[in-house]
Amino acid sequence: MVDEVKKCIEIRTEFFSKYYTVPQSIQADVDTFTKELYNMGENCTDSMDFEQRFAGGGYNEKFNSLLMLCTPKPASMTEEQKEYSKHVEKGLYKESGGSIVRDIVDDAVDTMMVEAEEEAIAQRRKAMFEAGVFDDYTRATNHIENAKGLFGFFKNKFGKNKDNNE
Repeated sequence: MVDEVKKCIEIRTEFFSKYYTVPQSIQADVDTFTKELYNMGENCTDSMDFEQRFAGGGYNEKFNSLLMLCTPKPASMTEEQKEYSKHVEKGLYKESGGSIVRDIVDDAVDTMMVEAEEEAIAQRRKAMFEAGVFDDYTRATNHIENAKGLFGFFKNKFGKNKDNNE
């Protein structure tokens, strides 16, 4: 097997042990997948050939589905990663004009307003049902909407002719 192909396989197979805990129930599936990769790798001429076969042969989907069944291992961040994370956080805060908290509050208020409106609509509809006027209301609303649509049609129809004649 070509060394660069072997390296491609090892990167993927070591991914399971380095970053995930493989449950005993799927360990056999992971082992079978690993054997399939090595068998495919024997027939590859270089890493590009391997990557094309991996993507096109359904191996990528199988790899991802196996990862979904595994538990990610907690990873500790290096000091460089922690500093970078703080730097990114400060940058995001500055980009938003320091309004992250205000944005969160605004979103919460918007959500509450929408929920209140939906509840009010539901209560009005319930009251109309109980009063027996919901059908009348629906018919009247449909007539109004139809009239608006018809008016808009004629407005657009004659408005275009008027504009074309000028």
